[in-house]
Amino acid sequence: MKVTRDNAEIYYQVEGPADGPAILFAHGAGGNAASWYQQVPFFRAQGYRVITFDHRGFARSRCKTEHFHPTHFEGDALAILDALGVQHTAVVCQSMGGWTGSRLAARHPQRVSSLVLGNTPGAIFSEALIEQARNMAAPRPADAVHPAISAEFAKRDPAGATLYMALSAFSTDPMPIGVLFARDSFLSEAEVTRLKQHRVLVLASEWDQLFPTALLRRTAEHIGAQFVEVPGAGHSTYFEQPAIFNRIVGEFLAPLLAKPAV
Repeated sequence: MKVTRDNAEIYYQVEGPADGPAILFAHGAGGNAASWYQQVPFFRAQGYRVITFDHRGFARSRCKTEHFHPTHFEGDALAILDALGVQHTAVVCQSMGGWTGSRLAARHPQRVSSLVLGNTPGAIFSEALIEQARNMAAPRPADAVHPAISAEFAKRDPAGATLYMALSAFSTDPMPIGVLFARDSFLSEAEVTRLKQHRVLVLASEWDQLFPTALLRRTAEHIGAQFVEVPGAGHSTYFEQPAIFNRIVGEFLAPLLAKPAV
């Protein structure tokens, strides 16, 4: 299914019971809707209505590079929710997707029931994040493992590492990801304060080279969020350690499945 808005065509999928609590999964810059293949069946089986999508400019969501900017992200997400008639959703984010989830939660708090920031600070500005962005832009050896997965994962599961690279290759027109760190991509401090009204989980991992544990711990403290670090995973915890990721996120979101007392 697709929705069209602001010079982009946004592809999305939905699975699970129509009356189940909704979860919107927002992928990172190395992924697309298909990247969540280890999460969709798990949460669908729990009774959730699971929504995945390709960010603008990724895989099946079309837009020109000049129309790629995080300021469009929350509007794209809202367009999907409105098309499905979803009034409230949990948002589970990975890396770049954290800009979508945090902007949506801060600017449209009535639409977000819970927020999971997986390996991402989201659109929460800090000088430490900008310094980390400079480190991320530094040249890497040609034979280095993709920074979004750990070298340990590539050794342990070469087929999984190959699949990760294949999924990343679905995006044939690279978007200018550097705009994530432009000042207008971030929330204002007043908007960041609104995130404290939400149930937020910040998930980090031991070997994440892109958004290290210390940076994400400070992010969690800044917004009063729950924090957890997953051992034995790199930047893509959801991909490298799916069982652990699903358990942690599932436990955090479990209250959404609770039925009101009769």
